[in-house]
Amino acid sequence: MKKIRVFSPVTYPLDLVSIYIDMIDAKIEGIREREPRTVYHGTSAGAIEMATRSGSPYELVSLGGLIDKGIVPLGGEITGGGLIVKGVNQDRISSAESMERPLSYALGEHEIRSSTRADYILRQHTEIREMIHEMNEMSEGETNWPIRPMFYTYGLRIVIGMMRLRQMDPVKGLLILDTGLKDWVNTGRLNHVPSFQEILDWFIGVVRTTLIPYQDLLDASKMTIKKVMHAFPSQFTKSVKKASLRSKHYGDKRGFIEELNSDPRNLYLLYAISLARGDTKRIMVKEVEDRINRYTPSVERMVKLAKRAFDFSKKLPFDARDFPFELMNIPVIVKFTVTQYTVNPDEIFVYETVDLEKATIYYFKKHEDVIRELSTWKKEDLFKTNHLYLDITEPQW
Repeated sequence: MKKIRVFSPVTYPLDLVSIYIDMIDAKIEGIREREPRTVYHGTSAGAIEMATRSGSPYELVSLGGLIDKGIVPLGGEITGGGLIVKGVNQDRISSAESMERPLSYALGEHEIRSSTRADYILRQHTEIREMIHEMNEMSEGETNWPIRPMFYTYGLRIVIGMMRLRQMDPVKGLLILDTGLKDWVNTGRLNHVPSFQEILDWFIGVVRTTLIPYQDLLDASKMTIKKVMHAFPSQFTKSVKKASLRSKHYGDKRGFIEELNSDPRNLYLLYAISLARGDTKRIMVKEVEDRINRYTPSVERMVKLAKRAFDFSKKLPFDARDFPFELMNIPVIVKFTVTQYTVNPDEIFVYETVDLEKATIYYFKKHEDVIRELSTWKKEDLFKTNHLYLDITEPQW
């Protein structure tokens, strides 16, 4: 058999104390336990370091689960979609059945990685400055930033930058932000810097706009069509007849649900749910209520994260002052077995935490010495190291 490049997988010793994993499948409507499935997750050695350096239990959790612990990942694509209110990564771990897709994540193709502490701090600092500048431009000279759903990502990037700076150095992080922001104004790089409290209040307002269209639909379901047209006026619809005709397509249950998933702010959904009757109306209302119930915890998670980011009086649970950033640039792939998951065209969404004691971690053999020298998990021999040749069908690194 032809040999492929050598990699080092890592397997935890079997004699370590087993860790109880809270299977959350029963709590997720529509997800049932499946046959065990072997999947792969691409990340960096830095992510494994974060998961293991604080001690047992040694596990990877979803992005939302990590944030619930008061920790923001030092890497990853969290501002690119995983942390939006509807983002899948809040309660799931993205994986695949082969190494091909996870490999691109392991190599850092979907994120900007920093290999030094100084570079990392500078990136977070610059990110905050750029987002404040963008919001100043959007507000057209006004001191109060507008509260609109479209600004969610801008606020999130500020909040994530704040959290990461504070995790790097609680005191220095605050000083850099405070004095740095003032210096930017003095040197003309920024024309206005809101107070931390103003930024916090603005972001909370932006996050909570996510639920407004669904609450509007519930309100409309209890109104006559005339009252809906008065409460939610449209320049294109001036009569009940036109409102009925324009919303006819969404009066069908399937059409309503499809458009609800696509554009919940479509005014004709309001007209359709008002005009609907009987079972059709009950199904529409149930669909809207389901979304409110689904997104509300995510909204509150983001609010809690923002409050934590701007509350400089409290310590954060994760201290990265001595974090070895060289590990951030070392690609790894985690191989593990799951039963709680959903299958999608390109990836598998895992609802379990990943017990690293039962997982296999692949990395380049050339990185063995660096990992052993810098990582907590190698220094303490938490992993049993073996060398093997990957199967010919596996992608080559």
